[in-house]
Amino acid sequence: MIMKSKFYKVVCKCGHVGGLKHFIRIEFPVNAEDGKEAAAIARTIPRVQHDKKFAIISCTEIPLENYNLLKKWNSKDEYLKCKTIQNQREIQHINQRIEDEQTCIVLRRDRKSHIKYHMKKETEKIESLRIAQLEGDNIDELHVY
Repeated sequence: MIMKSKFYKVVCKCGHVGGLKHFIRIEFPVNAEDGKEAAAIARTIPRVQHDKKFAIISCTEIPLENYNLLKKWNSKDEYLKCKTIQNQREIQHINQRIEDEQTCIVLRRDRKSHIKYHMKKETEKIESLRIAQLEGDNIDELHVY
């Protein structure tokens, strides 16, 4: 494995802890050229919420000693070792590590308003086509967006 020049601590939201509104915060050590590459690498790590837009909480450059310390810490983390939900339930004090996702509610509201906006635009487009048809214009020549 080729070592890159910089070391990063990428704080991620990890899932499989009881629905969409919960996560466990884990710090992963990543070796990359820049922060953007480090975040992309961290997103592919198992247990990280891959499909969430805000799965990466932060990405900071760290010295080699801290990188090695994080690797050692994560190798002992029972949550990162478990393969089944039964193994996960056996972990003591796992519920104390679970955090609530506050952005879920905000994102859903934003999505609804986004859909309403597009529905309004589509209604305006249909209405302008209907008016053009009543006036006898050639509908193929109209470009209403």
